[in-house]
Amino acid sequence: RPARPASQVRSLVTLASTMTPGSLWHTINAVTLATSSINASIAYYQKLGLQLEWYSPDFATVSPHGSGKDSMFVNLFHSPTAQPRSTWNGWGRAVFYVSDVDAVYGLA
Repeated sequence: RPARPASQVRSLVTLASTMTPGSLWHTINAVTLATSSINASIAYYQKLGLQLEWYSPDFATVSPHGSGKDSMFVNLFHSPTAQPRSTWNGWGRAVFYVSDVDAVYGLA
């Protein structure tokens, strides 16, 4: 990643030093998981109270309270090699909402 100007680094350090843990982070918007069976996974999450938001044979989205700004989603994608309780098959994704993306990036 490119170097930041010294003044920007100082302001990020000042900002970071005044924050309480978690004050930058608002919500997790989405988690994407691999599954060998989209339909079995949908049934599982529906038992937990999530509703089906979008479906295709290779991808589905479930959510506890529908679309919108404060929504959260579990995305499921078909992966023939995914196995329950197995080792990681190499892919996943999480989306985080933060109050200041540059400040979070500066902490990385």
